[in-house]
Order: sequence, then structure tokens, then C-alpha cells
Amino acid sequence: MDMDLKDFMEFVQTTARSVGAEISSPWFYLQFGLILTAAGIAYAAEAAIRSRVDLTSLAMRWPLPLRHFVRVMVASASTAVFTLLVIVSRVAMYHATWPSRSYLLMVAAKLGFAWLVIRLVTSVLRNAFIVKLVSITAWFVAALSIVGQLDATVDLLDSFAIVLGGLRLTPLLALKAGALLLIALWLTNIASNFAESRINSTTDLTPSVQVLLVKIIPGIILLADKSVKPGDLVTIGDNTGRISAMKTRYISVAAGDGREFLVPNEDLVTQKVVNWTYTDKNTLVKIAFGTNYDADPKLVCKLAAETAEAHPRAQKGKPPTCLLTEFAEAGMKFSLTFWIADPDGMDKVKSDVMLELWDAFKREGIRVPYPVREIRIRGGALPVETAVEVPN
Repeated sequence: MDMDLKDFMEFVQTTARSVGAEISSPWFYLQFGLILTAAGIAYAAEAAIRSRVDLTSLAMRWPLPLRHFVRVMVASASTAVFTLLVIVSRVAMYHATWPSRSYLLMVAAKLGFAWLVIRLVTSVLRNAFIVKLVSITAWFVAALSIVGQLDATVDLLDSFAIVLGGLRLTPLLALKAGALLLIALWLTNIASNFAESRINSTTDLTPSVQVLLVKIIPGIILLADKSVKPGDLVTIGDNTGRISAMKTRYISVAAGDGREFLVPNEDLVTQKVVNWTYTDKNTLVKIAFGTNYDADPKLVCKLAAETAEAHPRAQKGKPPTCLLTEFAEAGMKFSLTFWIADPDGMDKVKSDVMLELWDAFKREGIRVPYPVREIRIRGGALPVETAVEVPN
């Protein structure tokens, strides 16, 4: 590592002394009380505004940019009111006493204003996860800049390094790479939507050419974000198989029984896809079964767990679990779960465990439930026909 442990400890000690000096001042508690008061008033104001303002019809006749700005401000009413109150308190204390005695109020006001700007900028994004990630990251960077610790934090993140074959890997480099990747995917999505709208509005292209061009955009997205890749085991609708090839218009999924499905790329972008090997190949196998009420449920769970654990593909570090799930009309219902290291052949594993469990039940005299029908006849007996066999 580039940074010496002694330098790091000196940095921590300096920061601790600075924070301790600030907290020991009586002006700190006055500022903190004003901040809490502003937060309480802001919370009450937001509740009152939200109960009286309809965001759907708000500023409907105004220009789109102004309407969007107003709606964001109303949605962030608590932050806006809090920031305004803290700014007023900061100005009052600045003129009534030394500027250093209202430093905490200045920091709180800047942080509130930074959050308003971030909310306004990220309001154009559609993905909720991306909005939260970008908002928190941007606010954290702004907070470090406001308190004057951004450069020190950047130097600290860049000081821890691992050198691999001439490549210097640092936490700062990883954060920058992640930010660039998010920006690239966001810009790709914007470009895709823009290109699709332009293609569909062009009258010089035939409908078939428009469809062809629009279908090439999802392929580029899939190739860029790597959400699916060749070799992944996926479930799309009722079809399960491994991705054998990826094209700009479709992917090929081999089902394992000789069939091969060609799935359009836009289906992967717009529909639910189960990727069994996206992060790791560990797969949870679930087996549902039942027994009659003559069986001991504790013994049933013990036999089921031992049977699953004995399978050669069951992971030893994750013991199987058997649960009694329901007292049904026909008998007791159980759920057996255990982990295997790879989803390939999962149905074969389930079949093997169920066959072994059947043998275990036979040895212990445990029976599985089956439907019993009782027929009651009212109003007399049914006529019985007698069949007589006549020899040839």
C-alpha cells in the first residue's frame, strides 16, 4: 500500500481533534437545536402541503420545464422548507455574532441546497435504483466538498493500491469505473429511446425496415450491460436452457433436449428473465411432498433431511431444511430444500432424492396420502347385473 499507517493515524487524529473542538463549544448545541427545530417545522410543512396540493394537476397550464421544476420542489417540500429556515437562521446568527459560531448552520444549509439540486437533476431518470444510487453518491461527494474533506478523501482512496502486472488498482479507480459504466449505460438508453422515436417517425422507411432497425437497439444494450451472456442458464417464459449464442436481433437458447429457442432481444429487455447463473451458480432445490396423519412429522423431517444430505450433489456446508407447511384435508404437507452447486440437472437431482425418500418411507412404514372417496346410496340399492360366461 502507498499510504503509511502512521500517516493514516495522524489523519484520523487530526479529524477527531477538529470534531471534538467543534462539539465542545456551546454554540454547537445552539446551532444543533436550530437545525432540529427547522427539521420539525419542515416535516409538518410537507405534510400540510401534500394534503392540499395535487401533483397531477399542479401547474398543468405552465410550460413543461417550469411545471417539472414546481412539481419537484413540491415533492421535496420538506427539504426546501428546511433549507430556507436554516439559511434565515444562519444569516441572523452571522450578523449577531462571530461567523464561526454559525458554521454548522452554513454546512446544513449547503447540504440541503445540494440535495434539492440533486433531486431536480435526477428527476429526469426513470430507474428508481439508479436515482437512489446517483442521488446518494452525488450528495456524499457534495457533503465532503462542503466540509472541505473532498481532496483528503480522494487522496485517501487513491493511497491504498494493489499493483497487478503494472496495473495500479485503487478504491478510487473502482469508483470511477463504476460511475463511468453507469453513465455509459444511461447514455446508451437515452440514445436507444431517441433512435427508436426517430425511426418510428420517419416516413421514408418501410414498416419492415423500421421494425428491423428498432430490434437492433435492444441487442446493443444486452451486449453492453452483460445481464445475460453465452453459457448462462436462463428461464424465459416456460422455456429453460443455456444461452448458446447472442446476436444483435436475438439470442439462441439450447433447451438440452435437442430444441433451440430463438428469443428476440426486445423480449429480454421488456420481460422477466430468470438468470440462474447471473452472480453465482448455487441453486436452491425445493421438493414438496406429503404424508398421512399416521406418520410422525418429526421423523418425516429427519428422514427427508438425511436423504437430501446424502445426495452427492448436495452442498455439505449448507444443511438441508425440511418444514411442515400445512395440515391439509388429505394429510400433512412438507417442504424440503437443499443447495446444489450448479443448476444443471436439477430435475434429475430432485427425482433421485424423491426416489430415495420413497424407499425410506417404505422402510419406516410411512404412507403418502391419496384421495379416498366414500359413496352413500339413498333410496334403495342399485340394480346389479349378473354376467354369465358362455363357452364357445
